[in-house]
Amino acid sequence: TAGLASARDWASQPCQACVTIRANNQYGKAIAFAGSGGVDLRGQPNVIPTATQEKQGRMGKFRKKMGKPLWQIRSEMDAMREAHEKEERRDRKVPSPASSKLDPVADPGWIDQGSEWRFNSEMSIFYHNDHKKFYFFDGHTKEHVECDPNHTPERCEQVASVDAVTRAGADSDPVQRVLIPDLLKAGEALKWRVEHLDSPSFLFALFKGQLAPTVSKVFHKKLVPRLGTFLGEWTDDMVKEAMVQTMDDIEALCPPASQSMSFVAALGMGERVIVCGCGDAHASLARLGSSSSDDDVPIACLSGTRDGRQGLLPSRFTSTGSVEVGQGHEALVLHCGEEVDLQVLQLALDTFSGRPRAAGGAILQHLRGPAAVCVAFFDMPVEVGLTEPASVRCKHIVLKFVTDKIKKPTDHTRKVVTRNQESAEQALRGLLTKLKADSSTFSQLARSHSECPSALKGGDQSGDVGWIRRGRRPRHFEEAVFSLKVGDLSDVVVVDNSAHIILRVA
Repeated sequence: TAGLASARDWASQPCQACVTIRANNQYGKAIAFAGSGGVDLRGQPNVIPTATQEKQGRMGKFRKKMGKPLWQIRSEMDAMREAHEKEERRDRKVPSPASSKLDPVADPGWIDQGSEWRFNSEMSIFYHNDHKKFYFFDGHTKEHVECDPNHTPERCEQVASVDAVTRAGADSDPVQRVLIPDLLKAGEALKWRVEHLDSPSFLFALFKGQLAPTVSKVFHKKLVPRLGTFLGEWTDDMVKEAMVQTMDDIEALCPPASQSMSFVAALGMGERVIVCGCGDAHASLARLGSSSSDDDVPIACLSGTRDGRQGLLPSRFTSTGSVEVGQGHEALVLHCGEEVDLQVLQLALDTFSGRPRAAGGAILQHLRGPAAVCVAFFDMPVEVGLTEPASVRCKHIVLKFVTDKIKKPTDHTRKVVTRNQESAEQALRGLLTKLKADSSTFSQLARSHSECPSALKGGDQSGDVGWIRRGRRPRHFEEAVFSLKVGDLSDVVVVDNSAHIILRVA
């Protein structure tokens, strides 16, 4: 009953017979036994377990005899899954480009495999004597896929910031979007063969019409695997042909009595942008910060030449453009709806340069009825070597809006908000224009417009949300905050039923 504390006091007083306490490392409990020569407290636990804890320890021993613990089973399953995925990636790996042009007849290392095939074990590629083409064996599909071992994909140092805004109509005229900013990463996750494409590679698409929900789920699943049928350099004409075949497949899958629809898709590979679409869809490529000379066209329409056909996908078009990042941003604009004046597009892109959602919302204002706008800004990547801070401090201006799930939101004064999302973003774009001219008025505008409780703070602290760490806020909010530099303003950020403008202060 004296416990460990008294035992430590007895340790300094030798006696002929005393109680020595030692720990059982397996069960974590103390056992008293007779001993002599003092008390040995090395390895003793700080807390003696209770009867209930001892019972749990015995039950643990009983469960151990029945089989493996669940954590060990899960760990082994994860290891087996990783090994299986590693083996699949190895089977699907595209051969590395040859250092010099291959000659399967003169070069050593080629082994005859019958009268039709020759095999190079060093590069794991085949050569067909009759077709005069190179192939590699895909261990996943168990098929020979044509390849070009002399092709080296281009790697361009540029990134794209993209977002899309939509205005839905009735149930018979929905609007959908598909945004894949990194096609190589998506291809690795979905087991698509895209390693041979130039990078950065992306796929942006907008759909409007009765069949928009269905076609938006099928289009990229038809187009991207088709780009994996040849592992080499894809010319513009080859990509256009793949897009036309994809549109033919979609038209064959849809019911013949369906209403016509509109869509536009842009596939980026390196410095190239290949566009396809139909109906009242449009694509434009703009250069921001360019000179005003007559020879320099700041914005070019990529959807001018159409085939004039009718049917489910009427007035098809395919076009190409080039993206060259220079002094300022370059921007790609896709929109479904009525045609917009190029000057309107240029003004929106110049006003909200580098902020795709704000620029897209400014263009959407000039479209009537159901419509969709996608804007992508291309720029050089962030400097390599910069480490992300553990926490950042920021201010924000929040406007809430009505959604299908939250029909009566309230502001910081418990007043019911009735505006929709488009109205909230439009109001924030007006504030963003003022803040770009003078960001020192942020606290003042937050006090008068923000619907967050932080707007009630006094003085320069109005709108301050304090220090933010990863994992504490919604994902879209954190991505916007940590991508900013000190003193920078964010794009319009939508989280649940609220729209934000964020200023990083530290």
